[in-house]
Amino acid sequence: MLDNSTYNFYAFPSNKSKVEEILLRQNAMQKRIERLQLELEIETQIKIIVDKIRSSLDEKFILQTAVEELAIVLQADCCYIPLATNEQPEFIISYHYSPNTENNQAVLMTDFLEVYPQLIPNLNLLFHENVSSCFPNENSILNCGICDQEMVLGEFWLFRQNNSPFSYLDKDLVSQVAHQCVGCIRQARLYQNAMAKIAELENLNNLKDEFLNTVAHEMRSPVTNMKMAIKMLEINQDTLLNTNSLDNEVKSKKEELKNRYLHILHSECDREINLINTLLDLQRVDAGYHPLEMKEINLQNWIFQIIEPFEKRTRKQQQNLILDISPETPPIISDLLSLERIITELLNNACKYTPAGEKITIASQIKSETITISISNSGVEISPNHLPHIFDKFYRIPSADHWHSGGSGLGLSLVQKLTEYLGGNIQVNSSYSQTCFTIELPINPAINS
Repeated sequence: MLDNSTYNFYAFPSNKSKVEEILLRQNAMQKRIERLQLELEIETQIKIIVDKIRSSLDEKFILQTAVEELAIVLQADCCYIPLATNEQPEFIISYHYSPNTENNQAVLMTDFLEVYPQLIPNLNLLFHENVSSCFPNENSILNCGICDQEMVLGEFWLFRQNNSPFSYLDKDLVSQVAHQCVGCIRQARLYQNAMAKIAELENLNNLKDEFLNTVAHEMRSPVTNMKMAIKMLEINQDTLLNTNSLDNEVKSKKEELKNRYLHILHSECDREINLINTLLDLQRVDAGYHPLEMKEINLQNWIFQIIEPFEKRTRKQQQNLILDISPETPPIISDLLSLERIITELLNNACKYTPAGEKITIASQIKSETITISISNSGVEISPNHLPHIFDKFYRIPSADHWHSGGSGLGLSLVQKLTEYLGGNIQVNSSYSQTCFTIELPINPAINS
């Protein structure tokens, strides 16, 4: 901190008396001691300030503490930090220590055109005159950048009135505090980033646990039903074996019960297999391992094969299934199995939630190099509260399944994933007692790639 010349003793003429020489040497020594004492005091003050700002990993605490301590130690009338923003040259005063300064006032660096360019890179400046009309009562200004080669945070600005200038020792003190602030804030940000990563990992772990619990619950339900059906079949079989004489009516009822339990077994096995397949498909799509076999598909002919199983179901539920596919619809290039899964899941969803007497419509429309396929159903409307979550895994709208069909809540999530995997997108709109799912796919993916 001291210049080497400070430590050189004065050269005395040979004709000086010994007494004068001793007095001059003592005077020089006294000045040197005073200088060393002042430097020691400055170093002590720096240590006190640095210890305080290092005691926290909170960025706001670090900067506010630095502002207050510098203002107190240097007896400044005002000390503040304008933080750098994305839009230069505007800085916002975010930390200050002065009874007469309002917080968060904007300071345009264009008011300091003769000053500000000199601050780059990280130069400390001293002023002993008024440099801006923004501070008409200030006479001495000390400025120091809070930055290094990798990070620019802002600047320290300190003001004194009544012609009380800052010294170069004051400048060194502020410079060292600024350097320590950069290090402390970098450490604080690393800590905050680490904590954010930990929170993210904890959230992912909670999601994993929730996912596993939901999967276990969804798998347990059909297995429980199958065990119950098997038990009832055993009881029914034992009754038949232990009873030699049964009239035809009783035998008919026993046979009916057996068929009912077998139907439950088949249904629950299909439900379990569908759940497992859906989970595997979701995992493959998320991992990018879902194989695609792109083929030319004549939509009008192909769609008839897809809706055939649903015609019987809609008749039984007194629903009207309407197909509106134009004969002029051109063939599209897509993965047959993925597209079939998308349409099937959307139709299954429509059948599940459409009341009796309402209609389900499948329509298509050509838009430039894309085709939109919409599946809409009337008599049902999704609440705005549920609409944002409609594609979430395991999400089911409560009390909306009119036919008690059940389901895992994974179908629409898989539909969204598959649609995006094919290079398309899906949207859902619901209003005026009608809900419509619309998927948009490229007619020829090679053209859009």
